[in-house]
Amino acid sequence: MALRALFSASAIGLGHAARAIALAEDLRRELSVEPFFLAGGPAIDLVAASGFDVQVMEPAPPFEVERGGLVRVGTWYRRYFSYYRSVRRWLREEVPWKDFAFALCDGDAPTAAVAKENALPVVFVAHRLRQDFAHSFGARVLEGIANRAYRRFAARMDLVLALEEPDGGNVRHLLPIARTPSRSREQLREDFSFRKKTVLVTAGGSNLGGFLIEAATKAALGLKRSDIQVVVSTGPSLKLPPGLPVFNYGFTANQHDLIAAADLVVSLAGKGTIGQALSSGTPIIAIPIRGHEEQERNAAALGYRHADLSRLREILETKLAEPRPPPAQMGNAAAVLHIQELLVRRGLLSRSSAATIPPSRSG
Repeated sequence: MALRALFSASAIGLGHAARAIALAEDLRRELSVEPFFLAGGPAIDLVAASGFDVQVMEPAPPFEVERGGLVRVGTWYRRYFSYYRSVRRWLREEVPWKDFAFALCDGDAPTAAVAKENALPVVFVAHRLRQDFAHSFGARVLEGIANRAYRRFAARMDLVLALEEPDGGNVRHLLPIARTPSRSREQLREDFSFRKKTVLVTAGGSNLGGFLIEAATKAALGLKRSDIQVVVSTGPSLKLPPGLPVFNYGFTANQHDLIAAADLVVSLAGKGTIGQALSSGTPIIAIPIRGHEEQERNAAALGYRHADLSRLREILETKLAEPRPPPAQMGNAAAVLHIQELLVRRGLLSRSSAATIPPSRSG
């Protein structure tokens, strides 16, 4: 009998939602979990297009970027504190908590907190258990308050799956999570009519990457190579600057298929896009938002930094000449096993149903 589970994801960008969808697909297939989503902003359309039922909730406030750099972080923390209080009130009144056996929340702290209030086992998916976005004194004070609260919050969760934390207590370190492409790479390239080496320029799901869309598209077109085609996916919140002769997919629910079919991706340095590219063996140039500490870490791990924006044409030439790497191992199967173990401990799955899930391309 299917376990009905509540899934939710932070609506800052689409990386959290895409990862939650990947886990929902895996858990439905492997453990007969029936996911039901709470989502806000563009994540609503992504979840619905992926075949899951969804209830609309208020999205978290977005970050602000000017000239490629993160700004007004203190203001964002004040907005988030207000959002956290208001959305918890809404969750207590509007969500039928008794209908669910457990909750999985990717970066969505309010839903995880209220799920615990309602005695549900909660799986919380996080990058790390602290933030380092602040630069001004006032913003650092607010961030310190938030980080202390975040640590206390994480300690109350039944299971924390973290991409940048070591194992310990209720925390399990994971490799990145990625969605499985719908068809083989060859079939996808045929479907998308990718006849040449294809450079995909994307800014993810937020409105923060406008500076990269224009610079990367112009750099790729500036190569003036007849064996290359350039396509763009601006996402739900950006428009393609006028005068750029490229096809724009805009907002698409099958971004993971586009990434798998491409020969090279140029993107912001979000964990979701990077993980999806690595899982498909698609080379990626990841340019971070200046001052976005997490993206700067992600980019540095691949050898990039914000200043590379000024030499994108050179980097593109180099990457296009390199052989395509093999797909990297992902953390999907390990995540399913950790969740399975939790559900067995809580009596929601029988031990006889808890067979070992074989490793796959998703690790």
